[in-house]
Amino acid sequence: MIIKLFNNGQIIEQGEFVSLSNSSIKFKKGEETQELAGVNWNNISPVLYDENDNIIIEETKDIIKKLYKDEAYKKLLPTDWKVIKQQETGDYSPEEWHIITAERQAFRSICDDKIGRLENCTDLTSYKVEL
Repeated sequence: MIIKLFNNGQIIEQGEFVSLSNSSIKFKKGEETQELAGVNWNNISPVLYDENDNIIIEETKDIIKKLYKDEAYKKLLPTDWKVIKQQETGDYSPEEWHIITAERQAFRSICDDKIGRLENCTDLTSYKVEL
């Protein structure tokens, strides 16, 4: 698979896809693996292509969904212990517990909204990843 990185509809980089994360993209150019670290996703659209230069829609959407889910995971992780503590001890007052669960649900809702917009996208080369 080939990954092409778009900025405002223009290809800024491309190569054989290796991996993608919230902070970097790895791809091969020839025999050399390159990594773009510290990626500002708000300006980049990653799109996967097959060997005939056709967009691979589902796989492209899947890698972007993974970015969104990883972002939600990172935001939920700091409060995971509070969920365990509440289950084990019930120490939080109803007001405190409501704040914790509302914050966690907000992160999940934001992730779900981003995935919904991605699913409805018809032009992946212009789509902006929202991290």
